[in-house]
Amino acid sequence: MVEMASGGNSLLAVTCAVLGVSYLRVMHEGRWPLAKLTNVMARKLSGTASHFVKLDVDGLLAPDAFLQLRNVLMPRPSAIVSIRPRRLPEGQYSALRWEQLVSMSEDCGDYATWGMCMAHSFTAFEKLRGHDESFDSWGYEDNNYVHRAQEAGFSSTLLDTSPPLLLHQWHPPTADHGNKDKEREQNSNGETWGEMVVLEDRPIGGNQFVRAAW
Repeated sequence: MVEMASGGNSLLAVTCAVLGVSYLRVMHEGRWPLAKLTNVMARKLSGTASHFVKLDVDGLLAPDAFLQLRNVLMPRPSAIVSIRPRRLPEGQYSALRWEQLVSMSEDCGDYATWGMCMAHSFTAFEKLRGHDESFDSWGYEDNNYVHRAQEAGFSSTLLDTSPPLLLHQWHPPTADHGNKDKEREQNSNGETWGEMVVLEDRPIGGNQFVRAAW
């Protein structure tokens, strides 16, 4: 887990310690550069498994979502795979069961929403030099990544199931950050991509990395 925060002992850090999850705290830069944070996480995990999954903080996954991703990736291990989300309405639903959440969700299209939950192979990620860090906020950096992957010859799949595997939690609309016009640009990352000032690094104790079997 990568967190951008200036102070230590955050709730996320404590939760990771309790659950035995690797935790990395990086310098807060006054913004939320999701592309760079994804790169930081991926480069830290490189060599521990064949694939990794990026999940947005407002995404909720079905219990069998990882199994479904694995099944899609097994015959095409270098493919870029995302899950098409359904949207939850405004309200309080943290105590509801998954089946109840699914029944509340709406299909709003979202056929161009690639990055809310995206599975990558480390091989493809390194060849593409990660997400383009010139996207200095969240939004559209994931679509840019998929466009570049397709141009480089990697296949891409938007996994669409019924019932859904991914739900998008409601939040107030946010202003366009101006990244949409850059969706089809080439990667501008330099040699230092995926590097940030590390303030705290709590690796998983011993050799407890879960290694993917695909």
